Amino acid sequence: MHAIEQKRHRVTRSWRSFLWGALGCALVGTLPVLGLCAARSDVDSLKAQLADRVQVQLEERYPQATVGVEVPSLPPYLVQNPCAAFDVEVPETAPRKQLAVRLRCVEGAAWVVYARVRVSLLRSVPTTCTALPRNHRIRSVDLCPRSLDVAAHNPRLVLDGASVATMETRRALPAGSPLDLGGLQPAQLVRRGDEVQLEAGSSRLRIRALASALQPGRLGQQISVRNLRSGKRVRAWVVGQGRVSTAPPNP
Repeated sequence: MHAIEQKRHRVTRSWRSFLWGALGCALVGTLPVLGLCAARSDVDSLKAQLADRVQVQLEERYPQATVGVEVPSLPPYLVQNPCAAFDVEVPETAPRKQLAVRLRCVEGAAWVVYARVRVSLLRSVPTTCTALPRNHRIRSVDLCPRSLDVAAHNPRLVLDGASVATMETRRALPAGSPLDLGGLQPAQLVRRGDEVQLEAGSSRLRIRALASALQPGRLGQQISVRNLRSGKRVRAWVVGQGRVSTAPPNP
């Protein structure tokens, strides 16, 4: 028991020494590094270097965006174990406000640490010009460009208005709303009773006939139609406005 108490006393004393050292470094504008005080300018230089490396990668990945990067703090291990040269790897994920980037020392001691950075990606995205009702088919006249920080929004944010040309609103959207895929759905391209063009056969030989839709359908949905010439009922996929095919659409 006496040995355990001595060990606890040494641990407590070590933590007190570290905290007092950290406080002393803070008072003179430096950081505690292995019991010494690292110059604040060295830490700021490391932050600037890391921010520049991350920004270069994000600018290559998002050429249409104005990129901003801030490094609020550095991992203690990086400060305590300087490296002459290190690689920076930005994760291949949807743009987010905060990212954990991977740092790997390639010259000197071999180590890997992760640092958190704050990111802004300012770019033009399509938003609603006016309020849109539920189940409204998106048209080009419905969309107005607006500059937004896409890193601060839903990862499923729509960046290109042309990509939603065959979509409709899943719910009502107020004016000025950015579009996200969760609020959209494939547009209904065929209504019950519509006369549609039925396509069958292979890519080399396509047979077309007129049919009557027995069910409504959205892009990519399979519905029942009746061939107007033969009277036969068949299952077909909706592949376009007023068009169905016995072959499934390409993924």
